Amino acid sequence: MGFGSLGQSSNQEMSDINITPFVDVMLVLLVIFMVTAPMMQRGLDVKLPQADAGAIKYDEKQLTVTIREGGKVFLQDQTMDTPTLQSKLAALAKQNKNTQVYLAADRGVPYGIVVGVIAAIKNSGITQLGMVTDPPEKTK
Repeated sequence: MGFGSLGQSSNQEMSDINITPFVDVMLVLLVIFMVTAPMMQRGLDVKLPQADAGAIKYDEKQLTVTIREGGKVFLQDQTMDTPTLQSKLAALAKQNKNTQVYLAADRGVPYGIVVGVIAAIKNSGITQLGMVTDPPEKTK
C-alpha cells in the first residue's frame, strides 16, 4: 500500500482557521471604543448650582428637562417652549403614572424661568421631580 492508505489525500487542503488577524482587528476595535466612549456622554453643557443635599440615584437614561443659560428649555436633547413641554410631559404621564423627571437648570437662569418650568412639569401631571445639582466645592 502506498501513502494514500492512511486516509489522507495528497490533494486535501488544510482546514485550520488562522485567528491572528481576527484578534488583531478585535484589539483595534477595543482600543477605539475605549477612547471614544467617554466622549459619547449624552447631555447638554450646563453649569449646575451647588447644593449639599442627599444624593438620589440618577440615571442618564431618565427623562431630563434642562434649562440652559439664557432660558432655553430642553426635553432630553430637543429644544421647546414651556407649553409644548407641558403637553409632551402630560402625554408621558398618561402612559405611565410613575414617570420621573429630573430638572437641570443652569445657575445663571433667572428664578422666575425655573419656577415657570417647574409649574409646567407639575401641571402636566408629573409628581416625581428631582433637581440635578453639583456637590459643593470643598474649601481647604
